[in-house]
Amino acid sequence: MNEAYALEIELPDSAIALYQEVIKLSQSIPYKIAEGKGHLYTGIVHSDQGAYEKAIESYQNAILIFKTADHLEGIGSAYINLGNIENRKAQYGKALAYYLDGVRIFENLNDTVRMIFAYNNMGATLSEVEQFESSLTYNQKSLALSRELGDSLRVCNSLINIGLIHIHTGQLDNAKVVYKEASLLGEASGDEHVLYLINNNWCTIYSDEGKFEDALEYAKKSLTYAERLNNPVYISNAYGAIGQVEFNLKNPESAKYYIQIGLDLARDSESIETYMMCLEKMSVFEEASGNS
Repeated sequence: MNEAYALEIELPDSAIALYQEVIKLSQSIPYKIAEGKGHLYTGIVHSDQGAYEKAIESYQNAILIFKTADHLEGIGSAYINLGNIENRKAQYGKALAYYLDGVRIFENLNDTVRMIFAYNNMGATLSEVEQFESSLTYNQKSLALSRELGDSLRVCNSLINIGLIHIHTGQLDNAKVVYKEASLLGEASGDEHVLYLINNNWCTIYSDEGKFEDALEYAKKSLTYAERLNNPVYISNAYGAIGQVEFNLKNPESAKYYIQIGLDLARDSESIETYMMCLEKMSVFEEASGNS
């Protein structure tokens, strides 16, 4: 399992093959918790590659196996991961239902670390459906628990979500304060996932302020981290963001080039959310070009 985990980003197919070996070995012992984890981690790799239907199947298998072992932590984790996929598919109601299932399990277990993760995801999805007060409540719960633990990376994740709420509600000065702290924590951790998110959101802030040169710098940084993560959804988002900024800078050829790459990547993935975003960007570009 450790060997597979180390391969997840650079060699995802090899990681999945190893997790399948874990499942087979676990069935032969039998060792239900490890078997469930084999399915759970296989789902995570599929999800990171944008293969959402395969990921859903893996998570559902994990839940069935974890239930036979009464492994509540595993069941809760699978629910949260299913919520993440439904969120990416823009099925926000389903996502929130899965997150609530996970939250209930982790609250009953008093599992602080997993509660932080679940609260973060709940907050992010509530923000997507513009339930900003509820979103802030969950993210502040997550932030408070993260600070209690002294876990700077989880503090960073909570700050990212809170800053995004400020962006959505037009409170850009508040967002900057939050992202300055998040940037310091993210750089110190070296975690490429949070650094992708932070740079992506700095791009949004500067775009909203009309500072497009600054926005472009952060959009390109976000692409660098997305490519290191080998995450097609993040890469698609980053190309779309660069294209949007190039459009705002009145560079139509560059804008269409980047937006088209983002659109093609999104079409090939199963992320409806990202695909919708890229379609919207392309439609704005075409309209501005006189191609109604």
